[in-house]
Amino acid sequence: MKHFTISLLLALFTLGLPVHAQDDSPEPDARPIRVACVGDSITYGAMIPERERWCYPALFQAMLGDGYEVKNFGVNGATLLSAGDIPYVETQAYQDALSFEPDVVVIMLGTNDTKAHNWEHAEAFEVDYVALVESFRVLAPEPRVVLMLPVPAWTQGDAIDGGRVREGVVPRACAVAEQLGCEVIDLHAALSDRQGWFPDGVHPNSFGAEQIAKQVYEAVYGASTTSLDTPDVLFSTRIENPEHSTQFDFHEYSGIGFVFDGVEARVVMPRVAAAGRPWVWHARFWGHEPQADLAMLERGWHVVYCDVGSLYGNAEAVERWDGFYQAMRDAGLGEDLVLEGMSRGGLIIYNWAKQNPTLVSAIYADAPVCDLRSWPGGLGEGSGSAGDWQRAMAAYGLETEDDIASFTGNPIDGLDPLAEHGVPLLHIVGDADEVVPVSENTAVLEQRYRALGGDITVIHKPGVGHHPHSLPDPTPIVDFFLEATDRKVNFATVPMPSVEYRGGSAGWGGGTWWDQHEAISALGEGNDIDVVFLGDSITQSFTGVGDRLSRAGGNRTFDQHFGDLNAASFGISGDRTEHLLYRIAHGNFEHIDPRVIVLMIGVNNINAAGHTGEETAQGTRAVVAALREHEPQAHVIVLGCFPTGPQPDSPNRIASDVLHDKIADIGDDDDQITYLDLRPLFLNADGTLNGRMAGDAIHLTGEGYVAWADAIGHVIRDLLAE
Repeated sequence: MKHFTISLLLALFTLGLPVHAQDDSPEPDARPIRVACVGDSITYGAMIPERERWCYPALFQAMLGDGYEVKNFGVNGATLLSAGDIPYVETQAYQDALSFEPDVVVIMLGTNDTKAHNWEHAEAFEVDYVALVESFRVLAPEPRVVLMLPVPAWTQGDAIDGGRVREGVVPRACAVAEQLGCEVIDLHAALSDRQGWFPDGVHPNSFGAEQIAKQVYEAVYGASTTSLDTPDVLFSTRIENPEHSTQFDFHEYSGIGFVFDGVEARVVMPRVAAAGRPWVWHARFWGHEPQADLAMLERGWHVVYCDVGSLYGNAEAVERWDGFYQAMRDAGLGEDLVLEGMSRGGLIIYNWAKQNPTLVSAIYADAPVCDLRSWPGGLGEGSGSAGDWQRAMAAYGLETEDDIASFTGNPIDGLDPLAEHGVPLLHIVGDADEVVPVSENTAVLEQRYRALGGDITVIHKPGVGHHPHSLPDPTPIVDFFLEATDRKVNFATVPMPSVEYRGGSAGWGGGTWWDQHEAISALGEGNDIDVVFLGDSITQSFTGVGDRLSRAGGNRTFDQHFGDLNAASFGISGDRTEHLLYRIAHGNFEHIDPRVIVLMIGVNNINAAGHTGEETAQGTRAVVAALREHEPQAHVIVLGCFPTGPQPDSPNRIASDVLHDKIADIGDDDDQITYLDLRPLFLNADGTLNGRMAGDAIHLTGEGYVAWADAIGHVIRDLLAE
């Protein structure tokens, strides 16, 4: 370590809130953990069908389950500004929120303040916000206060103005969070590309409310598998040349800049650090397209930087990074480290990672240089950079054409250590990049890494050149980091109601998901049901929603095969594993004791929610565990999901294959569970879908339902005969 040492002053405090509420709820007789949701009409749930069930606080309550009490203190039209037309602090809801004595307070205000007549008082916004937060913090015991940046708005003018939300409210709210040390949930960025979820340009629909609830759940309870003790990390420095140490502001986060090994280095600190103090190591172009870095800071990660840009990833750069890594670990940062490199930053992140594969949890490379001969060499299709090429050759001691041709110090070379240690890679590239052509860089690395059995994901941006980098919504990047470090919340395992209200297009003939859920729960009153088919639209279509019971002598395939078995279809279009978990716990099986349950679920997790095969498998296992606990007398037949995606190499098909691989042994230790793989019924010899699958590569044709019924009928009858 050169020029300085860093020590950490840690002030630990325990919030007393579990990471995964379902796994560690408070004792039944204990006072519920109280969460107060403070806000305006967006919190209230204005314009949302089934508002009392689908506003974000209600969904958050459903996700948390027993032992928690979430209350909605949203007020239509409320302003943060005390001089606004409807000041929140003058409402009864505000007094009720204080009287609630919350353990956690989540605040989202500011949208109504952007109305022209309110924004005249904008200079008081931060003062009023501080006063609001402090009014909760004086409660005993002091609650945890989390600030939510308001959702985007697509309206403008004298009414609510999206520009004033973005450029006025958001930075002011961030400044308050920095001043008071509050956590921030950035809903503005998370929903910036979801205009379709805002019917009037201001208020989110139920899908938007669901996303808000997930953001709150993830931020408040974290994705860590360890405790939620959160150290308030304060870096103090002792540097030989103190004039080289500077405090700086990074989008309302505190940072410290210093000299390390003669070059610029930086550390930015989260307001509240995640358990284990994970960190993002940003290479090159500090501060450029910071949305991913900001999202990680929001989640309690540190972001660090050490300049090696002029060294083009050579041995000297790797050595400098070796020292900086040790300095950061000595300072108290944890084992979970992800590398982030843009453009030429790809050189150092790969060359350092290949020397230190056990220290790296994941690599995110954005339009990365993977072969110096492409850039800056310009020896292929790219434009190159003559000056950089001369400096790069000098950095590596390349002098002749033979040296260049035989050079193996590029990111595309020697990837074996990363593959052997299972380091996942994420590349984001512009397909029209003429500076660092994809074909000469990422495509080569991708092909080689896959050949080694490595895990790499490439996100392509059609028509985009070398700039802009990153993604407007960094969620795929954030999820990649969290998943690689086992910190991602798997929402496939978190019970919650569906927010679907598709009506006729969902095959419901109108209404909302709640109508279907309640109709299914009512089936058990006065009906003997021995066999339940539980699932999504594929199961629903066995009978339709008009009559879900099998009928002896009926004309439907379901009747012809199961008419004498007292069978019922409990499928709801659009359902995922998390929705079945909620249904099992909230009435679908309250009045019945089926002897056989046929479970077919997962396709909507993969196709609609974007869950991985692994996540969907965990959700499926959670559903089976819930069924075994709630209906111990029943034998559960687990089918996974039927094939999806038209080709064997379709991404969704690959995910469904992973799902089946991960649940194949689900019945090995329980003779009340049977796993059946019916996928061959729907595939041709070459792995393509056959005529039993519909053209959408999801649903079944009439022939498919006959094949399904034929394949499972004898299994059900054998179980009923036992």
